[in-house]
Amino acid sequence: MVVSQIPRLNGMFIERLLTMEAITTQLIPTEQGGRLSATRDGQELGHLDFNVLAEDLIDAHHTFVTPEARSDGVAAALLDALAEHVQTHHLRLRANCSYVAKMMPRRYPQINLV
Repeated sequence: MVVSQIPRLNGMFIERLLTMEAITTQLIPTEQGGRLSATRDGQELGHLDFNVLAEDLIDAHHTFVTPEARSDGVAAALLDALAEHVQTHHLRLRANCSYVAKMMPRRYPQINLV
């Protein structure tokens, strides 16, 4: 079966779903806070930067995905990793990044932005 003949599942080809599964996210501490890095096969596909503003408050201020990895679910994987970090550590989140501000309430309505 050719990939183009595979039926769509939720608007994505099966191949796209397999690509999304191969994305790995990692939290890298920085002087200001942290960077969530998304990689596949050792290549960075994108990152999401945040600053620690207080003991329980972080500010997500920048999301970047390389042009060749756009539409592969990289930004969504970074958002998922950020949501997991916020929930696991009982943090409050401020979103100066337009992607996080737009998508966090849609994907994670239980996380209230400040």
